[in-house]
Amino acid sequence: MLQENLMITEPEERHIIDEQIIPFKGRSVMWLYLQNKPHKWGFKVFTRAGNLVVHLKEIGYDWIGTIRQNRLLECEVMEEKEMKRLRMENVDWRVEKSTEVCLVRWYDNKAVTLVSNYVAVEPKDTCRRWDSSEKKYGEFERPAIKEYNKYKGGVD
Repeated sequence: MLQENLMITEPEERHIIDEQIIPFKGRSVMWLYLQNKPHKWGFKVFTRAGNLVVHLKEIGYDWIGTIRQNRLLECEVMEEKEMKRLRMENVDWRVEKSTEVCLVRWYDNKAVTLVSNYVAVEPKDTCRRWDSSEKKYGEFERPAIKEYNKYKGGVD
């Protein structure tokens, strides 16, 4: 059955595989015990997360979430060192025209990169942060973070 499912998977240039432990303490011959993990007992599951944002848009689901630097593929946004040099209010964003997926990078204490299939830089909100160059608190605009925080609900 596993081999049949692997055969119907469309090949892509790059595949992203992630693993997760599903907590479980019942009876099963498949559960694992992992001593140094927060959930010590459970099932280890591997998932494929290729062009998930595009696929969710195609089937009618809106999506926004953070993405790591090494998952950006060919999308060129400003490097974290450059954003740090230009201070916190710096924002860089790109939109893939064919899929309408937006990538937004904003510098907080480190670079935060969001990917979404339904919002871009708007809606913006403001946050209060310590500005080390001016040695005082300042108000900074955050792009799309308000929308992200609205639905995050303790997942991250």
